[in-house]
Amino acid sequence: MTGTTTLQAFCTAVVLTGIIPAGSAVAGCTENARLADQELRHAEVHTVHDQGLELGPDASPQDVVFVLLRAIRDDVRAASDREAGREALARQLAVCDADFIYDDYRRVFGQRAVADRDEWVHQQVRLWAPTLAHYVAGLDFDRPTAETLLRVGKPGQHYKWPGQTVAVELPLADPQGHPRRGVVARIWLHQHDLGYWRVFHVGFSRSRPQPSGPPAPGAAATANPSPGAERQPAVGNGTAQPPSP
Repeated sequence: MTGTTTLQAFCTAVVLTGIIPAGSAVAGCTENARLADQELRHAEVHTVHDQGLELGPDASPQDVVFVLLRAIRDDVRAASDREAGREALARQLAVCDADFIYDDYRRVFGQRAVADRDEWVHQQVRLWAPTLAHYVAGLDFDRPTAETLLRVGKPGQHYKWPGQTVAVELPLADPQGHPRRGVVARIWLHQHDLGYWRVFHVGFSRSRPQPSGPPAPGAAATANPSPGAERQPAVGNGTAQPPSP
């Protein structure tokens, strides 16, 4: 199957069978309609040069996340500039772990996994910018600042992904300044067999930022997530949600 046919079939199946909430499915399928005229890229793990950094096997999770957040920022700001949006998406695909994203999808859905690899990965990565769009002002910081803002931790006690995985957290203030609407963004990464850290999901923690000093521009200063409080990735907004043990 070519073009968007398999994803259209997937969207129809999930809504009719109730595999995932209809709202999530509709969001993903609406996004798929926007991708109908775009060429799908075959994402592979390789050394990436972006933002003055070399993201090879020795690059840290924070380095990878910094580059990803810059690409997401540029994607959001591109708005209707299709060429700028395509370039920003290509940079996000360059730091994703496409095989891990697709393998997780097939593991969860089994025979119901009707989308092919490039279609599924493209659709999932394309959702990362809309996920953080409301907090885009908090993504505008330099690499030295990233050392204090980006915190690396465990992916959560409920997760059962194979291999080495980590979650990088970024506290983000509400752009309108509402004290109770700050969030903690979570970016999940997997260590590829070749040593590369690459992203497989972008979402949020259930914990809230806990300011302990003057906040960084567009972001709260610190976060203190409680164990097990993370929001699990869900199908249609990142990678597939793992089944309960």
